[in-house]
Amino acid sequence: MSTRTYRLALIALSAVAATLAYPTAVAAHSRADAAPPAGSGPIAGTTENLAREVARSLTDRATRDRTMSAVAAGPVDLATIAPGNALSRTASVGNDAVLAAKGLPATSGSLLRSR
Repeated sequence: MSTRTYRLALIALSAVAATLAYPTAVAAHSRADAAPPAGSGPIAGTTENLAREVARSLTDRATRDRTMSAVAAGPVDLATIAPGNALSRTASVGNDAVLAAKGLPATSGSLLRSR
């Protein structure tokens, strides 16, 4: 993987992690019972799987160009960047898992966004 692709993947992964971590941290802070430590549990596993798929997807020039254009315009749902590809499927499945882990209804919309 080239240095440029690696940097792009790292940026995308950081954005995904930050997007997922913030709502979890706010919810944990507002509850009396503390959340599990960072890096454990179903949300961390989902984030790691998605991060790997984002990195893999960014090796494809067309997907990378679409992703960079979409992210430059603002936060984007990872499931909509390239409908029908592995990234889209991984993001959809991951979003369902995160919603369930947070106890949110399936109709809540996508939590897995990149910016």
